[in-house]
Amino acid sequence: MPHRIDIDGISENLFILQNLSLASRTFCEKYRINRYSEGESEFDWYYYLGWLKSIVSEKLIECAIKVRILQDFLREEAEEIHFADLDQRACSGLALEQFHLGSDPLTLREACNKILHATEVSLVWEDVTSEEEDEREADGDRPEYWKGNVMLEGTKGNREWKLELYIVDFCIALERLLSELGDSVDWYHIYRDDT
Repeated sequence: MPHRIDIDGISENLFILQNLSLASRTFCEKYRINRYSEGESEFDWYYYLGWLKSIVSEKLIECAIKVRILQDFLREEAEEIHFADLDQRACSGLALEQFHLGSDPLTLREACNKILHATEVSLVWEDVTSEEEDEREADGDRPEYWKGNVMLEGTKGNREWKLELYIVDFCIALERLLSELGDSVDWYHIYRDDT
C-alpha cells in the first residue's frame, strides 16, 4: 500500500463538516453575523468567515485526497469491488450538487476531483429569515449563515465548470462508501503484509 490511510480520520472530518453545516444558522443568529454589520460583536463576520472557510477547505481537501488514494489503491488490489455500483449505492437518495456551468456526471470520485482541482472556492450564504423580522432586519441587517454548500469553480481541459457541492449529502455518501469498503476489504491483511 502506498500510504497508510487513517479511515477513522476521514470519518472524523466528515462528522466535523456536517456539524459545521448544520450549526451555522444557530451560531450566526446568536452572534448576529452579517458581512455588512458595523456593530460590535464578540464574533464578527471576518472572524467567523476566516475560521469557517479555513476549516471547511482543510477538511474537504483532506477527505478528497485520502478517498482518492483509497480508491486508486483498491482498484488495483481488490478487483472484486465494483466502484461504479458502490458509488451509486452510496449516493442513493442524496443530492450531492447542482451544476451552474458544465454538467459532467458527478460520482464521488469526480466530486473529490472537483474539490482538489477547484481554482475558486466560496461558501454559499443565506439570510436568516423569520416571521418576526423587525424593520432593521428587513433593511438588510439580518444575520447571514453558511447554508452548508460550497461553490467550486475550475476548468477541465478547456471547459469551465462551476458546481455547488452540498456538504451534508456529500459527507453522508462518503460515510456510506467507507462503511461498505470496511465491510468488503480485509484491512488487517493489507496492512499486515505491508512491508
